[in-house]
Amino acid sequence: MIADGRLTAGHARALLATPDRDLQEELADEVLNRGLSVRDVEQLVRDRMAPKLDPVPEPEPDALVVPSLTPRPHPPLREPAVLRTRRAVVRTSQHTRVRW
Repeated sequence: MIADGRLTAGHARALLATPDRDLQEELADEVLNRGLSVRDVEQLVRDRMAPKLDPVPEPEPDALVVPSLTPRPHPPLREPAVLRTRRAVVRTSQHTRVRW
């Protein structure tokens, strides 16, 4: 295929990334039929060489509920909560500062 000019050296180099001779010939035929560029062939080889992973099943909608995050009633506080902050605003002729 290279000798008769149907594939370029770049296409051949991309096809050599796969060790399987049968796969190389199969991909070369696909390159010729689809007129793929060298970059397309490189991506095609990467896709074919990537391990096939089993698809992850979608969880059931009920399985998404996390019991520890569901709202639950809290016991009443014994004393009222008080948030105390102390700050002073100091103004001078040049700036204003907040002191904590």
